[in-house]
Amino acid sequence: MAEQLARTGVDRIDVFTTLEEADSSVALSTDPHGAAEAGHRAISTLVSLAPESLVICAEEDESHLRALGFDPLAFDGHDPAAYAWALFELSARANADWHSRWRRCVPQVLAAPTPIGLARL
Repeated sequence: MAEQLARTGVDRIDVFTTLEEADSSVALSTDPHGAAEAGHRAISTLVSLAPESLVICAEEDESHLRALGFDPLAFDGHDPAAYAWALFELSARANADWHSRWRRCVPQVLAAPTPIGLARL
């Protein structure tokens, strides 16, 4: 993620400082909601996220989600940096999918599976 952000002009030191602050804010907590908020806060201060980025907190079976048309991205739901990475990755996938459809005029029915974050708790 740091390399990808650096290519967009975000300083690597800012990335690691922001993630360290997010980790520190939830260091003594076991509440995954705090990790989600800290991770979102960290990445959204560095880049704009696509509104289509979706994260669920569940113990869903990845194959079940794939059968429903999703492309699940599983990550540690207690780690703010994992949330930041997942949101960044989901946003990048959503933007790439949008640009791909725009360039090729591909109908919605032929679109790639919808990316979704799966926070493992």
